[in-house]
Amino acid sequence: MGAVTPRFRRFSANRETGAPKYSRSRRHPGLAQPFEEPLPDGWSFKEVGAVGVDNKDNVYVFNRGDHPVMVFDRGGNFLRSWGEGQYPRAHGVHMGPDDSIYLTDDGGHFMRKCSLDGHGPRQ
Repeated sequence: MGAVTPRFRRFSANRETGAPKYSRSRRHPGLAQPFEEPLPDGWSFKEVGAVGVDNKDNVYVFNRGDHPVMVFDRGGNFLRSWGEGQYPRAHGVHMGPDDSIYLTDDGGHFMRKCSLDGHGPRQ
């Protein structure tokens, strides 16, 4: 059985707006485009801890703001958020091979395995 390699993208933020930007992926050259005004009115990113990409090329931004997990499609369109009130200090993301997401929080000193829709820890 071969090793599973998560598909991460290089992350940077726009200095003026704080919106994330992603570098192009060699595997998916059309995937990563700069996000332009991707969030609902009044929302913002705060100290992005990590970014992951699922097998459908949805981008999961794990940040330390009011909406810790923000999900975008491959075109940068906001899809949903989840995890409000559950993560004191977002730190890391790992995408599991079984359509799960592993989130680490270094403020709460824990790791959670969740479904991609955010409906609670997976067993």
